[in-house]
Amino acid sequence: MPSPDYMHQRTATGPPSARSWPMTFEAAVTFSGVIVTVDGSRHSESALPVAAALTRALPGGLTVVKVADTDEESDQRYVDGLAGAVGAKARVIAGDAEASDLLLREIATRPEALLVMATHGRGGVLESLIGSFASRIVRSVPRPIVLVSSRVPVASEDAGFEQIVVPLDGSEFSESVLPQATGLASALGVPLELIEVLEPSAGRIAAETGGDVLESSYVRSVSSRLERAGVEVANWEVLHGDPARAITDYVLERKGTLLAMATHGRSGLLRTILGSVAGACVYQSGVPVMVCRPQSS
Repeated sequence: MPSPDYMHQRTATGPPSARSWPMTFEAAVTFSGVIVTVDGSRHSESALPVAAALTRALPGGLTVVKVADTDEESDQRYVDGLAGAVGAKARVIAGDAEASDLLLREIATRPEALLVMATHGRGGVLESLIGSFASRIVRSVPRPIVLVSSRVPVASEDAGFEQIVVPLDGSEFSESVLPQATGLASALGVPLELIEVLEPSAGRIAAETGGDVLESSYVRSVSSRLERAGVEVANWEVLHGDPARAITDYVLERKGTLLAMATHGRSGLLRTILGSVAGACVYQSGVPVMVCRPQSS
């Protein structure tokens, strides 16, 4: 099937960018254990198959966590039932603080665990894109969180991942997700795919000053350097057009995709192009999205 017209395939030739990459790359991050949060709703439970798929590749097991409502005993029975169905531990947390504060305290005791949670967004600013509860957690936790929107199809129990797609924009900020993405890809036994999205004005400038070779030099260079470091990169692409739409169209063509993106930790509207695109992709893409807030944001 021919590629969409916004996609530039991996056929460009020429010298890679001379820029020293990666600016922020450290050792690949490893994870131990998975925490999935539920709130009693069917939608929150849709994150369970995603969490189970990740748990199969990671040490440490799966823990299903719920913040207690008024009937803590009923909550415990509910969580025990969910956990038992997927071979997980059950944890109900209670206290006088806000639900988000209780959850933040709980996950702070497991800094090596990967957090998975469903979102309730409907579009708009960050809180509307992913839900106010998830937004608070993303802003407060400087570690990767896998977000599962209502548009992600409910996966079967044996569903797995086939690739991790990482959008880059040439910035140190966007590259900050690479240690987490490479670590998770290694654990899952899947390759990375790197994509860069050029908005129309950037594409025109590239065409006028060197065409395909120039516009693909950055992402091609990142791919080459990752491969030299022993990371499997199955593909790289340069896409054109609206970033969120281009990324969404790309991942929807690839079964078993996990999207990995950097996002900003500040409240309100996300402050960078890729940060705002991350929120839109969580809501629109129809795939789980691992968002990572850089330590300095």
